[in-house]
Amino acid sequence: TPRMAPIILSQPETIKVKKGETAEFRIKAAAIPDANIQWFKNGEPLKGEKKSVLTIQAAKKSDMADYTVLIKNSAGSVISQEARLVID
Repeated sequence: TPRMAPIILSQPETIKVKKGETAEFRIKAAAIPDANIQWFKNGEPLKGEKKSVLTIQAAKKSDMADYTVLIKNSAGSVISQEARLVID
């Protein structure tokens, strides 16, 4: 059975939105077997955020932070670079 630790194909990028707008962070990764995804805000796991896109509806000042994502499978794990959300 082939196995490959996750690799990140495209990193999440810093975004700037106006207060009340929607912000989206995206990650693209490859892994065998498929990997589990977990988003973090300032190093703390975001409950239920386990998809390749993290959507923040109606962004507010308290959402301003550094976001990362952990991608993990039975062959290994990788953490993305930090992406900052800036609220204008």
